[in-house]
Amino acid sequence: TKSKPGFTLNNRNIGIIAVAAVAAIAIIIGCFFIFGGRSYKDVVKDYFKATEKADAKLMMELLPSDLIKYVMKEEDMTKKEMTEELQDSLDSLHRYYDEVKISYEITDTEEFDKDDLKDIKETYKEIGVKVKDAMVVEVEVTMELDGSERTTEQELTLIKVGGSWYLDIEDIF
Repeated sequence: TKSKPGFTLNNRNIGIIAVAAVAAIAIIIGCFFIFGGRSYKDVVKDYFKATEKADAKLMMELLPSDLIKYVMKEEDMTKKEMTEELQDSLDSLHRYYDEVKISYEITDTEEFDKDDLKDIKETYKEIGVKVKDAMVVEVEVTMELDGSERTTEQELTLIKVGGSWYLDIEDIF
């Protein structure tokens, strides 16, 4: 019998396919970490969700991990203690009101100017956090507290570390 020329599945070809598949997966994962971090809109959404639900764990996720480690070391506290302290702060709103509902609308964003960006980069560099960018997000916040509604303006300072945006610690504590 004559064999037809072309592709045959042998150990060498299987190895090439496996290496190519692993490389493709690594590239996809790498692109996610480089380009696909948390957006500033997600940070704002999670900030107000954590505030409304008094969810300290979610709020802690909005801080860079190196910042959390630094605060734990400087304040000689565990992550659990830090979370509990933040929980106490978040619970204060719920101590006075039985029903808390928060809605918001981002009204403007403002990039840091060169000097302000340099300052915040230096501040965070001292604690081991490499800030790539920073911005102020202006938000119109409507709070419904036990049926009474109040609307205010709020500014949140966000920092970009790696491919993700985070809250500036000053906006939490």
